[in-house]
Amino acid sequence: MNANASASASAMVFVNLLPHRPAARRQRERRVLRQLAGGVLLGAALALMAGVALGIAIDRQTRQQAQWQAAMRERDGAIAAAQRAQRETAVLTARRQAVHLLQAQRNDAVIVLDALARAVPAGVTLHSLRQDGARLVLAGRAPSQQAVSALLLALAQALPGSTPQLQEVRAPVPAAGGVELTVHWTLPSSLSPGD
Repeated sequence: MNANASASASAMVFVNLLPHRPAARRQRERRVLRQLAGGVLLGAALALMAGVALGIAIDRQTRQQAQWQAAMRERDGAIAAAQRAQRETAVLTARRQAVHLLQAQRNDAVIVLDALARAVPAGVTLHSLRQDGARLVLAGRAPSQQAVSALLLALAQALPGSTPQLQEVRAPVPAAGGVELTVHWTLPSSLSPGD
């Protein structure tokens, strides 16, 4: 009977008394799979939207950097133009100062030569006039020592502030008569002919 009972027990058919459980499990599995698929799709959509947003931000940043670089190039061009204008202004200022100085000194040589012509006493002849900075070196001949003294006094009075200095007096060949003279005439600082 034991063998019979075990054979009948093994031949026994199991009847599912709760048929809704496997259906509920399949439904839960399908719901989980749908949720997983939805999550994957949502994640892909979010990743795609984030990529698009980053691409737009990078593009905007690139455009902004290009605008900044263009502005910097424009500013560099303006700075270069300003430096060029400053150099040109400095050159023009130097030219203007040189012209002003030349105009200021234009009549100085005439004033000095006029004063020299008025200062030379009768009988004194000058045969050499040389400029050495603000000093004129006069060489010539005078009939006597008194004429040399008169020349020095007349030169000092012709241009106030000037200082004539006798450098050399020597007697020439006896037949010529008179004396050879060399005078250094320092001009006032306001006059400097030919500088």
